[in-house]
Amino acid sequence: MNLEHKQTLDNGATTRFKVMVADGQTTYNDWTASSSDLNVRQAFVELGNLPTFEGPFKGSTLWAGKRFDRDNFDIHWIDSDVVFLAGTGGGIYDVKWNDSLRSNLSLYGRNFGDIADSSNSVQNYIVSMNNFAGPVQMMVSGMRAKDNDDRQDANGNLVKGDAANTGVHALLGLHNESFYGLRDGTSKTALLYGHGLGAEVKGIGSDGALRPGPIPGASPATAPRR
Repeated sequence: MNLEHKQTLDNGATTRFKVMVADGQTTYNDWTASSSDLNVRQAFVELGNLPTFEGPFKGSTLWAGKRFDRDNFDIHWIDSDVVFLAGTGGGIYDVKWNDSLRSNLSLYGRNFGDIADSSNSVQNYIVSMNNFAGPVQMMVSGMRAKDNDDRQDANGNLVKGDAANTGVHALLGLHNESFYGLRDGTSKTALLYGHGLGAEVKGIGSDGALRPGPIPGASPATAPRR
C-alpha cells in the first residue's frame, strides 16, 4: 500500500511525501494478526525545482529517507530488477551538466541480509553516481563496511573471517526505443561488474559474506582466496 502526497508551492518548488507499507502473510484467512509481518518499505521526502538552484542544479530534486532508488535499472513489464539499490540516506536527482547528460548522486546506508543481529548500526555505506546520456546509462557505486570481517550473526558466530570491507559496482546500460533498430518495440541491455562487496551485482551492497578477491598483479601465493 502506497500513501503519497504531492504539492506545488507558490514559488514553483515541489514537495513529495511517500510511505510504502507491505504485509507478508502465510494464510488466506480473514483474520491474520498472528501471522502478519508488517513492514515499512519506503518512507521519504522530496523537494524539487527550488528557485534558488541555478546552473546544473536547476530543476533537480533533493530527497532524504528510506527508499528504493528512483532510477533502478529494471524490466518493468515483468517486474524484474537488473540492479536494485535501496536503503536509508539522501541524495539529489537530475543534475543536468548539459542538454544530453544528467546525473543522480546518492549516499545510502543499509544492513546486510537477515543473518546479522538486530542493531541500529549501519553495516554498509554506498556512494553512488548514476549517469544518463541519451539512451546510455553508466552507474558506479562504491561501498565501505567497517570491520565486516569481524561481523557476527545473531548467535555470536563469525559470519566470514575473510570478508571484504570495501567494494565497487558498475553498470553500463542501453535503453532502446526500438528492438535494437530491427522493429518497433523496446529493448534493454546491461553489462554489470562487481568486486569485493560489489560482487553481488543485483542487490547492490546487500551481501556482506563476500571476499575481497585477488589483488591485481599479485601472485597466486599472496592473493586472497576467492
